[in-house]
Amino acid sequence: MTTLLLRYLMTIVASHYLMSFLQSVLHRALGHWPGAGKLYRIHVYSHHGIYSADNLVMDKYSADEESVTHYYYLPVAVIEVIAFLALPLGMFITHVVAILSSYWAHLYVHEQFHLSKTWLARFAWFKRQRRLHLLHHRDTTANFGLLSFVWDRLMGTYRDVGAKPKPA
Repeated sequence: MTTLLLRYLMTIVASHYLMSFLQSVLHRALGHWPGAGKLYRIHVYSHHGIYSADNLVMDKYSADEESVTHYYYLPVAVIEVIAFLALPLGMFITHVVAILSSYWAHLYVHEQFHLSKTWLARFAWFKRQRRLHLLHHRDTTANFGLLSFVWDRLMGTYRDVGAKPKPA
């Protein structure tokens, strides 16, 4: 029983970090690489255009932002097909619930980063993650993660608040 519980817990944690990996890598590869064409232009001119310089946080999240979030669906769908083929049904369902929960949390927390008044501001972890994310809006070569910056550390793109921007 304990082993089975541990396997489910490991599935939840691994699924979250998989979603975090996809968010960080796709954010960097599609949202900040000019070769990504339309996706790059939408992300840079819409999200970074709205939330830039003195407008990093606002009273309301902008309804004018054009999102590229739906472009994450294809890589996630491929992973889900592989997971369906590889995992027992109970693990697969656990994985899907964890992936969807992590995906929602990434979207929700990201929106909260840009709100001047958010209930999450009472938490130290949120304040730290927000500072790291807002630094990304000032230095677009750094901090592509949202909930976790472990992938930025591995990709060499992590910058702590107060660090000098990487030379171009």
